Amino acid sequence: MPTITLGANLLALKASRRLADATSGVTTSIERLSSGLRINSARDDVAGVAVATGLNVNNRVYGQGIRNFNDVISAINISDGALEQLSAVTTQLQELATQSANGSLSSAQRRSLSSGATSLVDEFNRIVASTSFNGLSLLNRSISNIRAQGGYGVNGGFSIDLNSEFGRAIGAGTFSSSSTSSTNTAGGTIAENADFNGDGIQDVVTIGTGATINVLLGNGDGTYQAAITTAIGASAAQYLTIGDFNNDGKTDVLAGDTSGSLYFLAGSGSSSTPLAAGTLVSAGVAYFRLSVGDVDGDGKLDFTAASTTFSSIDVFRGNGDGTFSFTSRIAPGAVPRIAALADLNGDGRADIAIASQSGNTTYVAMGNGDGTFGALTSYATTAASRVLLADFNGDGYIDLATSRTSSTASFDIRLNDGAGNLGAANSFGSNLAINSFRVGDINGDGILDLYGSSTTASNQMFYSLGVGDGTFGTVTGINVGVTAGTALLIDGNRDGVPDLVGAIAASLRYHSQDATKTTNLQRLSLYTREGALSALDTLTATLTRISAERGSLGAATTRASSALNVLRSQQENGIVAHGRIVDADVAQETAQLARFKILQEASASILAQANQTPALALQLLR
Repeated sequence: MPTITLGANLLALKASRRLADATSGVTTSIERLSSGLRINSARDDVAGVAVATGLNVNNRVYGQGIRNFNDVISAINISDGALEQLSAVTTQLQELATQSANGSLSSAQRRSLSSGATSLVDEFNRIVASTSFNGLSLLNRSISNIRAQGGYGVNGGFSIDLNSEFGRAIGAGTFSSSSTSSTNTAGGTIAENADFNGDGIQDVVTIGTGATINVLLGNGDGTYQAAITTAIGASAAQYLTIGDFNNDGKTDVLAGDTSGSLYFLAGSGSSSTPLAAGTLVSAGVAYFRLSVGDVDGDGKLDFTAASTTFSSIDVFRGNGDGTFSFTSRIAPGAVPRIAALADLNGDGRADIAIASQSGNTTYVAMGNGDGTFGALTSYATTAASRVLLADFNGDGYIDLATSRTSSTASFDIRLNDGAGNLGAANSFGSNLAINSFRVGDINGDGILDLYGSSTTASNQMFYSLGVGDGTFGTVTGINVGVTAGTALLIDGNRDGVPDLVGAIAASLRYHSQDATKTTNLQRLSLYTREGALSALDTLTATLTRISAERGSLGAATTRASSALNVLRSQQENGIVAHGRIVDADVAQETAQLARFKILQEASASILAQANQTPALALQLLR
């Protein structure tokens, strides 16, 4: 009896264990079939869980990376679309500038064209300022690049440059405190700049020691080579000016000496002998200042010369071959200092403004178109030493600027009403004894600025940025340590930004301007044919930058699209790999479920039989 009971109990235990195993198998199979996953908890596959978790993280990272790349591509597309519109605006501006450059137009017609150009420039700059994606400005250089992040770490993404091609270099309006000096020039204080040897680098020409003119070729880094000397006659040189007087496309020089002789030096375009020997233009009249212009509208450069012999401004008409003809003499009644030529009354003829050395008067006369001028109109100016004619307020009318030799104010600006009538003087600056006084765009905003040199300590070179309404900012001085005879605005280091160069008795002092970049389009003036031609050069460069930027963005889009395809492939393969690890094999699990259910039923049946065995044995004993 004990043996039967023990055997029955043992059988029951085995059947119970098999039933538990089968039930567990059924439970596992049902769980996998209902969830579709082979791994529902870490106990299902410890190693598989670790691998699957890593794959799942990667897949989610790659998914976010795909969204990131799509966002970057969207930003690039917005930027490219804006650039396409900027290209269209620039093309319209080129059409207007080309039309304005035509010699058949009147000043009134050019004013209308310039007004239209101003509106288009404003629209160009509005597009630049307003183009954005998700609050990020894309074209105004507030950001320089966008990071496209598609994965882990530095190698998981890349940067896309914005405006690397579109931006243009402009001056910051400040100059480096450091300077370089070319001490081997043997040069003088009167200087001009031009490209004399045709290498694309601005050079400097100065009066030399004795009866010589010196050309200092630029190296393109703010330094200059030793002076190349050209003789002009027997007496010491004392003044010069430049221009293409023989219409051969090369810069020539007019220079005078202390004996009253005036010489023409033809430009050769050579680096070894940039100027030919001087040929006599006139003799016997003491001249000390020259101004270049076209007094008769024939397209050939003429010049005026200030004479102490006759207290006059003498007018010479150019013949277009390097020879000149004396045309007229203007005697204002006081010793003239210098003259300037421009069309003041909009009749297409060059008019003249004369600064007197004494008498505190500036004189203006309207041109007759043949090298002669009408009656003089006087304007009171204090000790006027220099005179400039330029459009200082951007209204298309030429205004008058004069500088003072010494006074509580340094400059006077008189605005033109369009008919040649000049308004009241607007004075600014203080206590500068002016040596040279010039106009140019220092900071690249399309607004004329003033610069020059003086004998005033700590202000041997100076500049003042224009506001655009005929007024100017603070006059800022640069101490070069010694009086600078002439200040020149030259891009000496070829960074696209003009620098200041001072001509001193035996050296050049170079001050580089601090550079920055902008994507705005500067103000354009189509009021004159010369302004329209200059605008065409500016617009051609702008269109080139826009095209280059679009090309850069196109390359970036191609790279982002390629990276996007890689991410999609990685995500797809990662999802498949994850599924191979964690997903249930339905066919296998269904078979397992059937197997375990059979085992479960069999085990339950055997367990029931095992539980009945002791009772059957007792019945037999009875």
